[in-house]
Amino acid sequence: MNGRTLLEMFHFSLLTFLARALDLAIGVSVFGLSSALLAQTAPTDSASVKELAGQQNNTAERYGRLEALLLRSAQLEAVENPSRAALLQQAVQLGKQAQLAELMVKAASNLESKQYTEAIERQKATAEGLARVLALLQSENREQRIREQRDEIRRWIEETDRLLRLQSSLRGRTEGGQDEQAAAADQGKLIDKASEISSQLQGDSADEKSADEKSTDQSSEKTSSEQNGNSTPDSGQPTDQETNREDSEPKDGAAQEANQIPSKENESGSEKPQGKPDSQQDKPQDGQPSASGNSPESQDESNQESQEQSQDPTQRAKQRVNDAKERMQEAEEALKNAQRAGAIEKQRAAEEELRAAIEELEEILRQLREEEIERSLASLDSRLRRMLEMQTKVLEETKRLQEISGSSDAQQPTARQVTIRASNLALDERKILAEGERAYLLLREEGSSAAFPEAIEQVNTDIDHVAKRLSDGDIGPLTLVIEEEIVTALEEMVSALAQIQKEKQDKKNQPQGGQGQPQGEQGDQPLVDKLAELRLVRTLQARINNRTQALAKMLADPQDPIGQVIANTEISGELQGLANRQSNLQQVTRDIVAGRTE
Repeated sequence: MNGRTLLEMFHFSLLTFLARALDLAIGVSVFGLSSALLAQTAPTDSASVKELAGQQNNTAERYGRLEALLLRSAQLEAVENPSRAALLQQAVQLGKQAQLAELMVKAASNLESKQYTEAIERQKATAEGLARVLALLQSENREQRIREQRDEIRRWIEETDRLLRLQSSLRGRTEGGQDEQAAAADQGKLIDKASEISSQLQGDSADEKSADEKSTDQSSEKTSSEQNGNSTPDSGQPTDQETNREDSEPKDGAAQEANQIPSKENESGSEKPQGKPDSQQDKPQDGQPSASGNSPESQDESNQESQEQSQDPTQRAKQRVNDAKERMQEAEEALKNAQRAGAIEKQRAAEEELRAAIEELEEILRQLREEEIERSLASLDSRLRRMLEMQTKVLEETKRLQEISGSSDAQQPTARQVTIRASNLALDERKILAEGERAYLLLREEGSSAAFPEAIEQVNTDIDHVAKRLSDGDIGPLTLVIEEEIVTALEEMVSALAQIQKEKQDKKNQPQGGQGQPQGEQGDQPLVDKLAELRLVRTLQARINNRTQALAKMLADPQDPIGQVIANTEISGELQGLANRQSNLQQVTRDIVAGRTE
């Protein structure tokens, strides 16, 4: 494990600690808020008020130490990870703009003066500001959480699909005359599997809120519950307060489960007319007079649909699995009672519910993929714009240095001074290369694009080449040509990304009339489509052509290009690099056409 990996692990742990510390600070502020509300409506001795004010001051001191830690961490990250350093500095700046430390101190002073209304307002503002800072700090790890969620949902889809195949196989055996008792035993095993999948989905629905939303929801829930007197604050024990906050997180999941139970009962109640009178389902098949919209069954179905629409996709998928399990249980009971026809019907209904559950999970997968693409494009666009800005400055400085070095002015810099200035530009070029390498890693890790990683890699190669030439004091025409091509390449990629983002936003804003498309295709959509990839391939080919023409212009005798190239090692090396790029571009084009990145 290298030093950089250790640094990444340290700062990942640091961000986790910062998020938990801010979460605790929100809890203490809300604790003070609810206690002040209680103090407004009930007699309170001066000792309790003083103790509460002391807790508020302690929170202010802890936040001050937290700001110092953020700034120190930003300094450590400035070289290796400037984007994270900027994020940490932005978090500190956000806290200062909201005047969080001052609000905490003033709230403590208000408590000491028994000015509870002012204390409440300042604690509210503090809690809201801390929630924003916490959300900002946690935004960096959102990409990793999305990838983990996608992997988990894919696993659930596989398990649910496997259960569907097993259920279909069992129905086939039941239709083929398998012994009812043996079929009932097999059905019981599938019921256990459905229960297992449902419990996994329940765990995810409790944790589905992102960390920033969860911290805000927890603080608001604590405020409302304590205002109603559901909990009594134990003043003077902040460690217990922290323990209570940690204990409250599972309760959120339990609360969600409790909220789902009534809806489940309602839905099962609405399904009883559907599953109970089996004979009624068979009888009206000829004329189907009971299919009118005014029947109780249709009203129950509309109520069920409205309940499902109010749930998130994970809850809907869980409900579908639960419904499938109920149909399986009914099929098991029918098999035990030797009612083969009724069991087959229930097995078929269970299959339909499992298919619906898979569709819901694929919808979640599609939404997560869309968010991942949006974040990846925004991050890539930000890096490329930063690289373009830095590279433009280096190009301008290189041109200026070339002009003054070739001037006949008596005050022109010496060769040593030119070399020193060029070396400084080489350091700036290395910083640009660091940003480019991170952009390349982002694309490689994402894995669905072939042309963009190649484009970034070519730019990084040119940047490294320029850095070496500048470190040697070379500010000649070829150095300028390469720098200008880097700027052009970055401008083209920024423009291409802007076009891609616009197209995706336009597609997102279109009326959702194409929901009939397979959800699996939408869930695995690439970062950029094939058309955008091919446009970039054309741009990369144009760059190779332009570089070849620029090198040809450097030859003294256009009639003998081969002989001059062999004699000129610099141009020969450049042409070899272009040959490698042409070969790589050929492979990228094949990958795009063959769909190997999809």
